[in-house]
Amino acid sequence: MAAGNDMKMATGSPDRRQETMEKGVLTQEEMEKAARSILRLILQIDRGRIAKGFN
Repeated sequence: MAAGNDMKMATGSPDRRQETMEKGVLTQEEMEKAARSILRLILQIDRGRIAKGFN
C-alpha cells in the first residue's frame, strides 16, 4: 500500500493480512484508504457505463 498498489492482488489468507496488521506493517487506516480508492474507481467506471447506456 505504501507504494500505491491499492489494487494489487493480495496473496495469502485473511490470517496473513491480520498478521501484517499485528506486526505494524499494515494499518487499518491504510486498508480503509485503499478500499475507498478502489470503490471510488468502481463507482467512476460504473457512472461512465450508465452515462454511455451500458448495463
